[in-house]
Amino acid sequence: MDVNFCVAQTRQPLRDVLWLSGHAVQMTFATTEPGVQVYDGAAGIRPGHGPYEGLAIEAQGWPDAPQHAHFPAITLLPQDRYHQTTVWQFAAL
Repeated sequence: MDVNFCVAQTRQPLRDVLWLSGHAVQMTFATTEPGVQVYDGAAGIRPGHGPYEGLAIEAQGWPDAPQHAHFPAITLLPQDRYHQTTVWQFAAL
């Protein structure tokens, strides 16, 4: 799986957008960004290893936004400042 979840139309105050639970740990992912890309490693098979040996989670804007005027803008000009916050919290179950 390599999917972007569009969780808002614009950048927002920091808020929880993703929750994962496993056998012994729970993760909460919070971000200010309007999108979250999730890649499960299914196709990333290394010699001697199986699929799904990793998970990538990335806060970002919506993919392909420059080509779609109705998507949240991601263009930055040289004088612009960009700041985002992403927080991963882990707890034992």
